[in-house]
Amino acid sequence: MTAHVIYALKCPRTLKVRYIGFTSMRIEKRLWAHVARARSGKTAPCSVWIRELLLSGSLPIIEVIESVNSCDWQERERYWIAEFGGMEKLLNRQTGGDTGHQPSEETKRKRSKALRGVKTGPRSQEFCDKMSRILRGKSRRPMSDNHRAAISKALTGRTFSPAHCAGISLAKKGVKFTPEHRASLSLAAKNRHHGT
Repeated sequence: MTAHVIYALKCPRTLKVRYIGFTSMRIEKRLWAHVARARSGKTAPCSVWIRELLLSGSLPIIEVIESVNSCDWQERERYWIAEFGGMEKLLNRQTGGDTGHQPSEETKRKRSKALRGVKTGPRSQEFCDKMSRILRGKSRRPMSDNHRAAISKALTGRTFSPAHCAGISLAKKGVKFTPEHRASLSLAAKNRHHGT
């Protein structure tokens, strides 16, 4: 059964809650979905904030607030958004629960003022290079040996469907790897096949 949770995104510097959301994804996967949206240039307030964190070499902290069932998640998401100050203090664009609520004119003015001067649209090569440098292993905390062992145990014996493999293959077509990266991939594949 899929877990449904209400989660918070927190600023890594101040530890203040900046966004409340709901997901049925694994919490780590939901964080990376937020990061991917931010990297793609989305202009939602949460994406703009995450992009600023990425540029400074940080990531938001994601934390589960409450586990919920699939029937009452909307009510609980609205509750937590209100509890943390509502749309006036958070980066949420709605009051929660997929209500389609439109923010007040005052909220729109505040957000407009906060986003003035933020560049969107096509990204310069300089921006892309800077993001690439930041995301090259620097934004993730080092994993402990226990964490690595737990991941290894969870992935051992895992198989993928032919459709999944075809999708990965298609996504990787045309990607150029450095000779060092190719050697590393080759060694990992040999170890996997020979059980070393």
